[in-house]
Amino acid sequence: MTLRPPASAIRLYAVLFTMILLPAPAMAQFSSGSTGADGALNVTEDTTLPIPPDGVFNYTTINVAEGATLDFDVTTRNLPVIMLAQEDVVIAGTIDASGEDGRSHSAAGGGAPGDEARPGPGGGHGGLGGLSPANTNDPDTAVGTSGGGPGGGAAANNSSPGQNNRGRVGNGGSHFTAGETGNDNSNPPAPRYGDYRLIILSGGSGGAGGNINTTSPTSNKGPGGGAGGGAILIASSTSITVSGTITARGGSGRGWSSFGGGGVNGSGAGSGGAIRLMANSIGGGGSLDARGGSAPGHGSAGGHGVIRIEAHEHTGSLAGNTQPSATTGAPLIPSIPPSQQPRVRIVSIGGVAVPEDPGGHIGVPDVTIPESEGNPLTIQIEGINVPDGAVVTLRIPAANGDTIVTESTPLSAGTATATASIPAGPGAIYTTVAMPE
Repeated sequence: MTLRPPASAIRLYAVLFTMILLPAPAMAQFSSGSTGADGALNVTEDTTLPIPPDGVFNYTTINVAEGATLDFDVTTRNLPVIMLAQEDVVIAGTIDASGEDGRSHSAAGGGAPGDEARPGPGGGHGGLGGLSPANTNDPDTAVGTSGGGPGGGAAANNSSPGQNNRGRVGNGGSHFTAGETGNDNSNPPAPRYGDYRLIILSGGSGGAGGNINTTSPTSNKGPGGGAGGGAILIASSTSITVSGTITARGGSGRGWSSFGGGGVNGSGAGSGGAIRLMANSIGGGGSLDARGGSAPGHGSAGGHGVIRIEAHEHTGSLAGNTQPSATTGAPLIPSIPPSQQPRVRIVSIGGVAVPEDPGGHIGVPDVTIPESEGNPLTIQIEGINVPDGAVVTLRIPAANGDTIVTESTPLSAGTATATASIPAGPGAIYTTVAMPE
């Protein structure tokens, strides 16, 4: 992404799809709420689905055949995915909502915005690796960038070699558990977030890119961080049977390498995402995986995500084949009305309107703030189906490596404001909402 400093280009990410759900009466028959408008989904070969504007698919039935993989295109819209079915859901193949692995130091993705590892739906991208100062004539480029998402791992503050000649390593992304701190990285782990009931459906966050030693030759670059796993809810008014796999893993980080005249330092892995299954009956002998990415060779691992299985009848071994361990129980609500799902929207930044449907994808800003606006910037926020009194937390990784965290005023009549001083250059805003007790 090429920008003209000192304007600030902001990417808005719909990282958290907030769901405020009331408990259902005991043993109430569960309904997915699907309209059936998207017909039957029958996946017999590898298939990539574009994500609709609200992230919701309304099917009659869902079938993913053995040997087939279903995944999602986050290049134009990055939202958690909600798949509703009126009748049976059968997963004999794979549903893959995982984040990509970090790019190696010898591959693309070491420094150019837009080349970050792509997340699963609703997750945060991986950070970029540092670029050799011998190539850019700028020592600051030797430092990687932080991962995307509310729990994005922080890059190390400088590129000097660290202990044991492994250099300073990017931190892993956090989600329900914290990501690892990279070797000789003075930044703390990113904050944890998420709810084990998945009342808030949240994707994982990216790991930080690796630094590069300032003495490295021009051809070298640091490895990219792994991307966060996505968030997916699958609900059926009848049954869900999983004999295959549903995965929302974080992408792996990369290890360190040494070269003649310099070297690169390891990167952080992305954190795991979220998987929630809801039906009257759920079973099968398949597996569910929302672990954080691994980090071989002195990288840093990502934190784990969350898995929840809700049904009146649990059969088979599925609930015991989950990583991390799933929580189980009866459905918390009797149905899922997509039109009533709460969400938080950023309306404007510094007086500049934000699109109704921000893309939230890598490399293309949703809004550009002119220098004339100056700091601090006022951020207007709208809460849709969110009760008054809720407070929105904004986490803003800035172009200079700082991470700004600020809270809004409590929502009143569906609106709130926040202020932040955002340095010039590319950046992103991630939002979470704290619900009143």
